[in-house]
Amino acid sequence: MKYRLGNTAVKVFLFLAVVFLGWFTAAGCIGIYVLAEEGVYTDGGISMQEDIYDTICRNDIQRAITFLLSNENADLSQMQEEFSKELSEQRCNSGICITDPKTGVSISNFTQESWLHETESSLAFRDGAQDTDYYRITAHLKPDYTSYDLLMRMAQRALNWRYLLPWVTLVLLAAALTGFGALMISAGQWNGYEGFHNTWFDRVPLDVMAFAVFLIGCFCVNRDLSLPVLLLLLAFVAYPMLLGLICSFVSRCKAGRLIATTCIGWCFRQLRRFVLWVVQSFRGLTGMWRMGLALLGVSCFRVLCLFLYEESRSPFFLLLLFFGDFLLALYLLRITHGFQKLEALGRKLAAGDYNSTAEPDTLPLPLQLHGADLNAIQDGVQVAVSREMKAERMKTELITNVSHDIKTPLTSLISYVDLLQKEELDNPRVTEYLAVLERQSKRLKKLTEDLVELSKASSGTITVNPQPTDVNVFLTQLEGEYAERLKDADLRLVTVPAPENPRILADPMLLYRVAENLMSNILKYALSGTRVYLNAEILAGRVLISFKNVSREALNISPDELQERFVRGDNARTSEGSGLGLSIARSLTILQCGSFDLSIDGDLFRVDLGFPYNDKL
Repeated sequence: MKYRLGNTAVKVFLFLAVVFLGWFTAAGCIGIYVLAEEGVYTDGGISMQEDIYDTICRNDIQRAITFLLSNENADLSQMQEEFSKELSEQRCNSGICITDPKTGVSISNFTQESWLHETESSLAFRDGAQDTDYYRITAHLKPDYTSYDLLMRMAQRALNWRYLLPWVTLVLLAAALTGFGALMISAGQWNGYEGFHNTWFDRVPLDVMAFAVFLIGCFCVNRDLSLPVLLLLLAFVAYPMLLGLICSFVSRCKAGRLIATTCIGWCFRQLRRFVLWVVQSFRGLTGMWRMGLALLGVSCFRVLCLFLYEESRSPFFLLLLFFGDFLLALYLLRITHGFQKLEALGRKLAAGDYNSTAEPDTLPLPLQLHGADLNAIQDGVQVAVSREMKAERMKTELITNVSHDIKTPLTSLISYVDLLQKEELDNPRVTEYLAVLERQSKRLKKLTEDLVELSKASSGTITVNPQPTDVNVFLTQLEGEYAERLKDADLRLVTVPAPENPRILADPMLLYRVAENLMSNILKYALSGTRVYLNAEILAGRVLISFKNVSREALNISPDELQERFVRGDNARTSEGSGLGLSIARSLTILQCGSFDLSIDGDLFRVDLGFPYNDKL
């Protein structure tokens, strides 16, 4: 069905069929209206038939009058032959008899005496005519008349078909409506195109086509044309154009291009593009330029109002000026309110609250871009934090799982090495190999334990039991435990306790683990023959515990990188260690609500542990 309706030949056939059926239907409706007005359906058509006969007879009388006027001075008695010949040539349907009442002379063009209708008229043949100075003209319609007038023939045919005409018109109307419906269904459908397709005709502006049809209608009405000419123009020009206009209208509606294919739509698109260009240009300006243009516009408006007031002295312009200032004040208040909202949002972002967002649509135009930028920053930070947390969690899970998987075979390895060392071995080289295995297995065990501890510290699964801890006592304990070991490493320990004898809230076990990692780091990487300092002091409401030493190797690395996992002070990695000591110490310090600050000044290596100071502990 779609293929048939999309065929060009089918469309042309439907269009022509609807045009012809419309013509015949209109003709039938006009005929029914005329018959009803003439009372055909009430008196059986007698009155209309008499009117048709009378009209034909009067047309023939007019021919006779024309003959008399052309032979005004001739003798009527000598005009019989010429009169009969003249009316015969004019195909007269009536028997015409002309009588001069004064002389009694008459001429005629008939011999029979059987007539359908008789009509009488008169014509004066003298100036100041009396009753006897008129020609009496009588027309008798022949039974076998043949009218050569188109309207008379149509009227006679309509009268003969008066009862059949309504049914024929109804059938024609149904056929016309059916064809019109099929034409509307086929509108926009064309073979070879998916969906609805507009042709070149559908791209002609619709309002231009409608205006053209309107102009044609106005031309037909205002030119005082005769009824036949007017009907011909309406039937052959206006009606096909109107039908084509309706088809194009439906096709454009189906394709969704009704407004787009009009001059009004084109003007609207151009206006929209201009407005968008102005808006985009305005948005591309900085806030200062926008405010400057706005103030320039307000200034021009104020000058215009004052000029008009000076010219007319009408208070209306003063009222208009006040109203403009009032709107400007409202706009400035709205901008101020928008600035306050953005300021509050910025403070929340600075405080780490990434759940609040700005609503650019509720902000004034100069601040919408700024609000959108703040939302973009917030989204970017959230995405970055989410990715970092995911990566950190994956690394922690990986370290935990791998550490647990290594721990079991490593325990077996250490046990078997211990068993082999208890056996009596004669080969000294085997004993040397076992010593290497023991040393490396213990190192691997230490690395595994550090990994497990780091994963727990990073994930926060370690239980923290904060207790009041005396910082000076803690330093004394460290000094007593590591003094000998530092001395063996040719290092001199210098302890400087805090004079206020401060106490902090920390977990003693975890705090000792942090100090142990730092001291082990000093023993491994400090330069021999130098001093190691342990300081405690109160600074800006915090208790700082400082570990300072001089590095044996050049520290060509940043403090942040040095605190990363598996990063060691010697690039050659010849010393023992896993590179996790500083990372573990930092994580354990943060778990105790403390701060871990590492700094490097040349070869000076310094770590500051900071804890909140509370003199009530």
